[in-house]
Amino acid sequence: MKHHTTHAAALLAALTFCTASALAACPPGWQGEYEWFESEEHPSGEMRMVWDYQIRIAEEQGRCQAWLTGDGHSMMMRILADVQGDARAVRLLYREALPDAGPGSGGERGAELLRLERRERELLTHWGTMTPNAEDAKPGMRFRQKQSAKKKTGSAKKPAAQDAGAFSAADLKRMSTFVSNFTEVGFPDFDMTGSGSAPPNPALIYFGIRHNYTNNFKHRVEHCAEKGCEHGSLVMDAKFVAESVRKYFDLELKHRSVSSGEGWLSCHFDGRLYHFEAADGELASEAKVTRAVREGDIVRMTGDIYLEDDPNNAVGSFVVTAKPHMWNGKKTWAILSLKTENR
Repeated sequence: MKHHTTHAAALLAALTFCTASALAACPPGWQGEYEWFESEEHPSGEMRMVWDYQIRIAEEQGRCQAWLTGDGHSMMMRILADVQGDARAVRLLYREALPDAGPGSGGERGAELLRLERRERELLTHWGTMTPNAEDAKPGMRFRQKQSAKKKTGSAKKPAAQDAGAFSAADLKRMSTFVSNFTEVGFPDFDMTGSGSAPPNPALIYFGIRHNYTNNFKHRVEHCAEKGCEHGSLVMDAKFVAESVRKYFDLELKHRSVSSGEGWLSCHFDGRLYHFEAADGELASEAKVTRAVREGDIVRMTGDIYLEDDPNNAVGSFVVTAKPHMWNGKKTWAILSLKTENR
């Protein structure tokens, strides 16, 4: 009896080892990053709601895991999932919400969030407890795998169309500076794409003044020379205000005075100068673009927002769309939409 018990124990240990090894290894071909984006018009008709999703599958801590993130309107999903499957399909099973999780991160341990299936050259998404916000939950082509950064050798094939025009780390840094021009002045959400409209003129005037006040104070802001300065102690040439609007929005500005009752920076336009009062006190918000993709002629930038005195803790997230733009002979972007979410 002891002899048989010893063999049984050895067999059980071997089976346990094989099972653990099988669970630890990610199914072939699935490790990597996947992305998807969806949007729809807000019921108010005043803006467009957007959601940006990413999945990273990797073998870590002895098991195959998936990190799911989703940012957008009323959502800040951060989920850790287990991955099970084979070369043809994988299931992502809910394990837990990550420490920085927000709305959309709840779930029951072991529940199937979604299943990814490879069918010839297509990658199909089968929804489980995780479902789209804007689109229907029928199986279909949603997520796509991002191209690996590793160089391919022994092949002179032309890159696939979806991988063309990838952005470098330097590009993302320039984009971060571009988006920071809007977050640092607290510019509100807007959407000029589709049936959307441009920001109201007082908002553009506010941007032009605040942008130059923040970034070009020494060269473009002067003290009022009038007696009494009834419209404010500072002045700025209107051409600088219009220039900033053209540079960052590719829009022509209509100069005019803005009253305090309009909800924007109160300022007076005298035909050449804008008169206004200083507006300090709030910490500027800086943007960091973590991902950018081309959608036709439009670039979509997503990332996090930080206060300038605390660059390690994100206080919000953003989605920006912009179009290529030439300014003074240099390539840049002109913004088309801005959506921010607080954390």
